Amino acid sequence: MLRERWRESAIRRFGVALVDGPLARARAAAAVIRARVRPVVDVAAVVYVMRGSFARRHLLAEARRHLAETLRGHRHDPGLDDWIVDIALR
Repeated sequence: MLRERWRESAIRRFGVALVDGPLARARAAAAVIRARVRPVVDVAAVVYVMRGSFARRHLLAEARRHLAETLRGHRHDPGLDDWIVDIALR
């Protein structure tokens, strides 16, 4: 509620373009960057550093964690997590 009042106050003083504009530009820039750069993660290295040894299920859990963090609620192709693990195990 306090943040809403601060935002409304800032809009009254500076205008909506100055308050919301930088956030909109940052989000647009982030979308362009994400579209151009494929996230790279070595799930085997991450799991090995954390556990010292691992099984496929550990890699699968790390792949799913990475996808959840990278995609932040956006959908992905079914089996992408398994594909990442298959690549990691090669």
